[in-house]
Amino acid sequence: MKRLISYIAITLLVSIFALSNMSPTVLAQKQLPTRSSLLIWTSRDSGSAEQKRSVSGKSTPFIVHEFSLPEAASGAFSIAIGPDKNLWFTESDGNRIGRITPKGIITEFPLQNANSFPYSIVTGSDGNLWFTEYNGNKIGRITPQGMLAEFTLATANSNPYGITAGPDGNLWFAESNNNRIGRITPNGTITEFVLPSVNSFPTFIISGPGNKLWFTEGSANKIGSITTHGTITTFKLPAPGSDPYAIVTGPDGNLWFTEYTSNRIGYIV
Repeated sequence: MKRLISYIAITLLVSIFALSNMSPTVLAQKQLPTRSSLLIWTSRDSGSAEQKRSVSGKSTPFIVHEFSLPEAASGAFSIAIGPDKNLWFTESDGNRIGRITPKGIITEFPLQNANSFPYSIVTGSDGNLWFTEYNGNKIGRITPQGMLAEFTLATANSNPYGITAGPDGNLWFAESNNNRIGRITPNGTITEFVLPSVNSFPTFIISGPGNKLWFTEGSANKIGSITTHGTITTFKLPAPGSDPYAIVTGPDGNLWFTEYTSNRIGYIV
């Protein structure tokens, strides 16, 4: 199997791969459903400003709308489109999950435990929102109606980071401090897959080509993929210490990623 890694600044063609079949650890988690309390509603546009943008050398106006969150220093972080056509977001510092309608009506749902630091959020195939709790060491699920369930990871301080909906109908996530890729079914059964490189610091994960999940390994300086059955392949980046971070599937079908330290954008074919 060969993959080509290219850069925008400097084009490098490489064919590096390592294949590893890892045995998963299956963890059956108990679902803990609760109804999150509604904190506050607001329907006021707290700020609008006409700006200018340049299109083909011509300056054209556009409007920016902003809506203040009810609580100060909430640390709004990730955002996703929900199955209810609203926008759902994490409040990492506020320890809440938020929902905002296209008209700006905000609803907030507090998490059960303090300082959970909700991080990434995504819509699952089951029609619910799923999110990681970086400090809480949990994967959370919230329905569009606000019913919350949380599932604790087996290893303490795993620090779950990115999460994505997989092609198999499950949710896949990266355990940044536990060197694992995790999978959770809609009913809450967790499976973990150990990565070949020690302390690789996996962060973001996305569904990509070949019905695989693709992820970054910042400390290992690699891009990795995992099949829905748990077969892991990794691709070493040419420049040492690049620290790959975010990753996304591009419209060209390639995997595009950021390199935090090396000041580059790369893609893998």
